[in-house]
Amino acid sequence: GQLAQAMAAMGVDAVQTANSASIRSGVLGLQSTIQALRNAGIEPIGTFADSAAFRSSGGYTVLEGKGLRIALVAFTKGMDNLGLPEGSEDCVNLLYKDYTTTYGEIDSDGIRKVLRRVEEEQADLTIALVHWGSEYNEAVSPSQKKIQKLLMENGVDVVLGTHSHLLKPVEHDKDKNTLVAWSLGDFYGDASQPGSNYSIVLDIEVTRDNVTGETTITGFSYT
Repeated sequence: GQLAQAMAAMGVDAVQTANSASIRSGVLGLQSTIQALRNAGIEPIGTFADSAAFRSSGGYTVLEGKGLRIALVAFTKGMDNLGLPEGSEDCVNLLYKDYTTTYGEIDSDGIRKVLRRVEEEQADLTIALVHWGSEYNEAVSPSQKKIQKLLMENGVDVVLGTHSHLLKPVEHDKDKNTLVAWSLGDFYGDASQPGSNYSIVLDIEVTRDNVTGETTITGFSYT
């Protein structure tokens, strides 16, 4: 709770909670994390207290600021090989059906189900936060590329990646008006692992034409 309050005081509005540690303390731990964040005024992205919360939210969140409506959705490849217990299958948005084993079967239907609801919002910008890829592996896997294609074919404009602990390229396609950050690195790195002490804070410039209603990703920078 104190950490959440400190983050809120620093201006954090939303946190991706769909990641390797989502259910490390069980579903009760997940629920307490969600509650602590909401008590601080921070929106958890990608996890839900129960199936009813998932259904009512549609699996995503919309935030508004500076005249923009931004849809945020998050998915994780898995949760350290832990499986969601019966009755709690909807508590975490997942990228794979075989998320407790080999991460080989992309849950395309589940991903589309969430993104169909997101598209109904007609947000100015849709951002997908994805916890994906292999740890300490510099390569972008064919599976990640398939997921990125699936996301963007279903209305996602920006993909922000985490999990590998390494910094990977940021690709801005001006023609398609999309941006992919394959991995932002570790905000707090482990110096014992080569490369993991590099990371970026990414700043994306978005411009909305109030006459046409068109929103464009006009650039990015990073610290």
